[in-house]
Amino acid sequence: MNLTDQKILVVDDEPAICSLMRDALSRFGYEAIVVGSGAEALALASNSSFGLVFVDLNLPDMDGIDLYGALKAAQPAAVGYLMTGHASEEESQRCRQAGMAYCLVKPVRLSVLVDLVKAVVGPSGASVCSQNGPKARTIPAPSLWLLADRPLAS
Repeated sequence: MNLTDQKILVVDDEPAICSLMRDALSRFGYEAIVVGSGAEALALASNSSFGLVFVDLNLPDMDGIDLYGALKAAQPAAVGYLMTGHASEEESQRCRQAGMAYCLVKPVRLSVLVDLVKAVVGPSGASVCSQNGPKARTIPAPSLWLLADRPLAS
C-alpha cells in the first residue's frame, strides 16, 4: 500500500488534535483528511478509500471503536489506531475485537506517529489535503507527543 492509492483519515472532535495530526503528517509528506465526527467519517468513507484510520475513542456522535467497525466493514483493508486520553483494559479488548492495530494514549509522540504511519502506508511523498482545502501551515516536530502506546496483543 502506498500513498498514491490510500489516504489517512483522522477522526477527532478536538480541532487542535486534528490540526496537529494533519500538520505533523504533512510535515513528513503524508496525505491526511481530518474530520470531527463519526458521521463525517462515514460520509467520506462512502466515496473515498482510506488505508489508515486514527479514531478518537470519545466522539460527540458515536463511540470511536464502533465507528472503526463500520469503517472496517466498508473498507476491509483499512488499518485502525484508537486514540484516547485514558485506555482501560476493557477498551483495549474492544479494540482487539474490532480489529484495531494499536491503542494510542494521548498525547501522541510525533516519532511514534510517523513510525506507525510508515509501517502501514510506506514512505511518504504525497501532498496533504483536508475537507476544508490544502494544508495551510506546518508545525515544529515537538508539538505532538505519545505516552504509553502499545500494540494490542492477540
